[in-house]
Order: sequence, then C-alpha cells, then structure tokens
Amino acid sequence: MTYTIVYDHRGNPACVQAGDRSIPFDPQNSDFQDFLRWNAAQAQPLDWKTSITPPEPVLSANEIDAQTDAAIGAALHPFAPIGEQIGELRNALVVLFNELGIELPVGFARFNDIAIAEIVKGQAKKAVL
Repeated sequence: MTYTIVYDHRGNPACVQAGDRSIPFDPQNSDFQDFLRWNAAQAQPLDWKTSITPPEPVLSANEIDAQTDAAIGAALHPFAPIGEQIGELRNALVVLFNELGIELPVGFARFNDIAIAEIVKGQAKKAVL
C-alpha cells in the first residue's frame, strides 16, 4: 500500500490518500490506524501533522490582466485611469511634451515606472501559462 498526504487549499493536512480512498485523520478509524503503523515502520515517515506553503493558484490570462490593472490602479489612483487608458495617456503625454520641448515631470516618470513594472509582472505570469 502506498500512502500520500493530501493538503487543503491553505496547505493544511486534510487526509491520507491510499489508492482511490481518502482516510480521515481519525484515531478511531481502522484505516488511519493502519496508516500510522505503516508510517512508523518507514525509514522516512510521512509528516502528516505539518502544514505546507500552499501553491500559488493558477491564473488565467484574463485574471492576470485584471490583477495587473488593479495593481496599477492602486498605485496610481487617483492620478491616472487603469488598463490600456494608462498606456494611451502615457504615450500621448510623451509625444506632447516632446513636441513642446518640455521635460517630463519627475512624478510622471515614477508613475510610468510603476505602470511598466506591473505590466512586466503580468506578462511574466502569462508567459508561464
């Protein structure tokens, strides 16, 4: 018999898996008692009491875009709109300032860096999908 520990979405041990059977952590359960005996006999027993760091949820491209927009909006609000409007606004301002020979304000560069960093993070997350 091979046993594995199953964890919930928070990384807490939820049960023992034996084939297609789930065995609860119940001392009164004879299958759980069998697991405990088997586990005690192993050179490296399974750690069924310790929580793990839960895995990052798998996000869709749309969810990543929404998180990216939210991060940009949270960092820039109320100074600029979110999403593609930021890119259009940023491009329009750069063109206008360059045409007028005006140096971009320091704050604009900071907002631009925030937006670019969040967009790059979103693209990196989408690249592994």
